[in-house]
Amino acid sequence: MGILSRRNSGISIIEVVLFGSLAAGLFLWIAPWIAKPTIIQQKLLAALDERKALRATDALINDLKRMMPGSLNTEFLPHEGPLTFLISAETTEMGELPSAPSGVSYVYQLAKSGETGALYRVTTTTPAVILDGLLVSEPTSPLFHYDPELKIVTIDLRWKQPERPILRVVRRVSLPN
Repeated sequence: MGILSRRNSGISIIEVVLFGSLAAGLFLWIAPWIAKPTIIQQKLLAALDERKALRATDALINDLKRMMPGSLNTEFLPHEGPLTFLISAETTEMGELPSAPSGVSYVYQLAKSGETGALYRVTTTTPAVILDGLLVSEPTSPLFHYDPELKIVTIDLRWKQPERPILRVVRRVSLPN
C-alpha cells in the first residue's frame, strides 16, 4: 500500500484555503452586480426628489416673475422670510378691466419637532404648503437672499426626507425692473 491509497476521510487545510480563496474571489466579483439595483434605485429616487423640489418652488418663481416692481422690500429681507410682495393681476380678455394686484407671502414655519419646517404660500385665501421637511436656514445660507447688483433673488432650500440624504435646491430669479 502506497501513499496514494492511504487517505484520511477529512478535508485538508490546503483544500479549505483553496476553496475559501475561490469563494472570496467569486463573491468580490459578484458583489457589485448584486448591489447595482439598490444603487440605481437610490439614484432614481434622488432624481425624483430633485424634480419634486423644483416643481414645488415653481409657484414661488412664477410669482416673483409676476411681481410688481418695488413691492418687495429688498432693504430688509430676513433670511427665513416672510417674503411678501404684490403680484400683478392675471391677463384679461380685450376690453375687460384688469383686476387689482394681490398680495402674496412665502412664510417658513418651524415644525413642533424643531428640526424641520415647511414653506407656505399665503394669499388672501388659506395658506398652502409648498414644501415640507425643510431644514432651518442659517445666516450663512439664507432661505431668501437678494443681490442688489444683479437684482436677483436666490432661494436656497435644504430638504430632508426620512432615510434619504439632504437635498439642496438653489433657484435664482431676476426681478422685474
